Amino acid sequence: MVLQRSKANLDGEVGRVMGDIGDAKERIARAREQINGVRKTAIKTAVEQMHEVQGELADVRERMLSAKGVLDRVRIAAPVSGHRGESCAIIPRAVWSRPARTSWSYCRSKTN
Repeated sequence: MVLQRSKANLDGEVGRVMGDIGDAKERIARAREQINGVRKTAIKTAVEQMHEVQGELADVRERMLSAKGVLDRVRIAAPVSGHRGESCAIIPRAVWSRPARTSWSYCRSKTN
Protein backbone atom coordinates (compact mmCIF):
# COMPACT_ATOMS: atom_id res chain seq x y z
CA MET A 1 0.00 0.00 0.00
CA VAL A 2 2.74 2.45 0.87
CA LEU A 3 4.51 1.50 -2.31
CA GLN A 4 1.37 2.15 -4.35
CA ARG A 5 1.00 5.61 -2.81
CA SER A 6 4.65 6.37 -3.49
CA LYS A 7 4.25 5.19 -7.07
CA ALA A 8 1.13 7.34 -7.50
CA ASN A 9 2.96 10.35 -6.02
CA LEU A 10 5.91 9.78 -8.31
CA ASP A 11 3.63 9.35 -11.34
CA GLY A 12 1.96 12.66 -10.44
CA GLU A 13 5.36 14.30 -10.04
CA VAL A 14 6.47 12.97 -13.45
CA GLY A 15 3.27 14.36 -15.02
CA ARG A 16 3.84 17.76 -13.43
CA VAL A 17 7.48 17.86 -14.57
CA MET A 18 6.48 16.81 -18.10
CA GLY A 19 3.88 19.62 -18.12
CA ASP A 20 6.53 22.11 -16.95
CA ILE A 21 8.84 20.90 -19.73
CA GLY A 22 6.05 21.41 -22.29
CA ASP A 23 5.40 24.92 -20.97
CA ALA A 24 9.10 25.74 -21.11
CA LYS A 25 9.33 24.46 -24.71
CA GLU A 26 6.35 26.62 -25.66
CA ARG A 27 7.94 29.72 -24.05
CA ILE A 28 11.19 28.95 -25.85
CA ALA A 29 9.35 28.68 -29.19
CA ARG A 30 7.58 32.02 -28.57
CA ALA A 31 10.86 33.68 -27.62
CA ARG A 32 12.51 32.35 -30.79
CA GLU A 33 9.62 33.74 -32.86
CA GLN A 34 10.07 37.13 -31.21
CA ILE A 35 13.83 37.02 -31.82
CA ASN A 36 13.26 36.17 -35.49
CA GLY A 37 10.71 38.99 -35.78
CA VAL A 38 13.07 41.51 -34.23
CA ARG A 39 15.92 40.25 -36.42
CA LYS A 40 13.80 40.56 -39.60
CA THR A 41 12.69 44.07 -38.61
CA ALA A 42 16.29 45.11 -37.92
CA ILE A 43 17.47 43.68 -41.25
CA LYS A 44 14.62 45.39 -43.11
CA THR A 45 15.43 48.74 -41.46
CA ALA A 46 19.14 48.34 -42.16
CA VAL A 47 18.51 47.51 -45.83
CA GLU A 48 16.19 50.53 -46.21
CA GLN A 49 18.79 52.80 -44.62
CA MET A 50 21.52 51.30 -46.78
CA HIS A 51 19.51 52.00 -49.95
CA GLU A 52 18.86 55.55 -48.77
CA VAL A 53 22.55 56.12 -48.05
CA GLN A 54 23.54 54.58 -51.40
CA GLY A 55 21.20 57.03 -53.15
CA GLU A 56 22.68 59.96 -51.24
CA LEU A 57 26.18 58.69 -52.01
CA ALA A 58 25.35 58.53 -55.73
CA ASP A 59 24.11 62.14 -55.54
CA VAL A 60 27.32 63.23 -53.79
CA ARG A 61 29.44 61.41 -56.38
CA GLU A 62 27.53 63.16 -59.16
CA ARG A 63 28.04 66.56 -57.50
CA MET A 64 31.75 65.78 -57.04
CA LEU A 65 32.11 64.89 -60.73
CA SER A 66 30.32 68.09 -61.69
CA ALA A 67 32.58 70.13 -59.39
CA LYS A 68 35.64 68.36 -60.80
CA GLY A 69 34.47 69.27 -64.31
CA VAL A 70 34.23 72.93 -63.30
CA LEU A 71 37.62 72.72 -61.63
CA ASP A 72 39.14 71.16 -64.76
CA ARG A 73 37.82 74.09 -66.82
CA VAL A 74 39.40 76.70 -64.55
CA ARG A 75 42.56 78.22 -66.01
CA ILE A 76 45.06 79.95 -63.76
CA ALA A 77 47.04 82.82 -65.30
CA ALA A 78 49.66 84.36 -63.03
CA PRO A 79 50.82 87.05 -62.60
CA VAL A 80 48.47 89.51 -64.26
CA SER A 81 50.45 91.96 -66.35
CA GLY A 82 51.83 94.79 -64.26
CA HIS A 83 50.67 93.50 -60.88
CA ARG A 84 53.24 91.63 -58.81
CA GLY A 85 51.92 89.21 -56.22
CA GLU A 86 48.47 89.01 -57.84
CA SER A 87 47.09 86.08 -59.80
CA CYS A 88 43.97 85.64 -61.89
CA ALA A 89 41.74 82.59 -62.07
CA ILE A 90 39.62 82.66 -65.21
CA ILE A 91 36.34 80.95 -64.50
CA PRO A 92 33.71 80.51 -67.23
CA ARG A 93 31.96 83.89 -67.86
CA ALA A 94 33.88 85.65 -65.10
CA VAL A 95 37.42 86.63 -64.29
CA TRP A 96 38.39 86.80 -60.63
CA SER A 97 41.67 87.79 -59.05
CA ARG A 98 43.16 87.04 -55.69
CA PRO A 99 45.74 89.51 -54.46
CA ALA A 100 48.41 88.08 -52.20
CA ARG A 101 46.74 88.65 -48.80
CA THR A 102 43.13 89.60 -49.48
CA SER A 103 39.91 87.95 -50.55
CA TRP A 104 38.87 87.27 -54.15
CA SER A 105 37.88 90.30 -56.23
CA TYR A 106 36.98 91.00 -59.84
CA CYS A 107 40.05 91.09 -62.11
CA ARG A 108 40.23 94.33 -64.08
CA SER A 109 42.48 92.96 -66.80
CA LYS A 110 41.30 92.55 -70.39
CA THR A 111 41.62 88.74 -70.39
CA ASN A 112 37.95 87.88 -70.89
